[in-house]
Amino acid sequence: MVYGHSADTLYALDPVTKAVRRVGSFSCAFDITDLAIDGQGNAFIVGFSGFYRLDLTNAACTAINTVLTYPNSLSFVPKGTLDPNVEVLVAYSGRFYNRINTTTGAMQQIGSGLPSGFESSGDIVSVQDGGTFLTVKNMFSNPMCDDCLLQVNPVTGGLIRNYGPIPYTNVYGIAYWGGAVYGFTQAGQLFEIGPNGTGIITRPITIPNAPPGLSFNGAGSSTAVPVFSRDGGGISID
Repeated sequence: MVYGHSADTLYALDPVTKAVRRVGSFSCAFDITDLAIDGQGNAFIVGFSGFYRLDLTNAACTAINTVLTYPNSLSFVPKGTLDPNVEVLVAYSGRFYNRINTTTGAMQQIGSGLPSGFESSGDIVSVQDGGTFLTVKNMFSNPMCDDCLLQVNPVTGGLIRNYGPIPYTNVYGIAYWGGAVYGFTQAGQLFEIGPNGTGIITRPITIPNAPPGLSFNGAGSSTAVPVFSRDGGGISID
């Protein structure tokens, strides 16, 4: 399952049928900016008010740290990436790359991050053996990114590949399933990014009975989701 959320409500997307359902309202905060899920289905959310553990079945959440300010681009990276024994929670703040302790909420900048001019526009997603992706803005690049999809290095946070502009802006949430990245925008749009040779192609997904004013703040998926589609395809990675 793939999850997206507004500031106060969690939604679930079935990546096979493309059906979307409302899971529930967050019980602990109404300013949630992103979501991350590890390979065991443990979920965490961040907001302007802090860092929380999340129950994906009902959107109930428990505070871990309500003192620090957190970035809004959040994902786990697979075991063996930054730690040989456990998955690590990471986040981009602008172009800088950080790790977050899931027990205390403590945050530490790591790696080199993105080249100057690039900054996260909303989210990162990583999948075991399937790559790590990030939506970014760079108003000085050619072509200009508003937004672009990148493949990034999950160890350093550095740029590996720029797939180029996508026809959506303010993509505040991305998730992964079966060879495709799913995007969630501030304007309430939901779409799929799939392979097109060595490039990418986007396809819109309709949200039945979407509430008026729906705006997505983030999204997430497990690091253990299927890497390839049923026909064996997937976004090309380096």
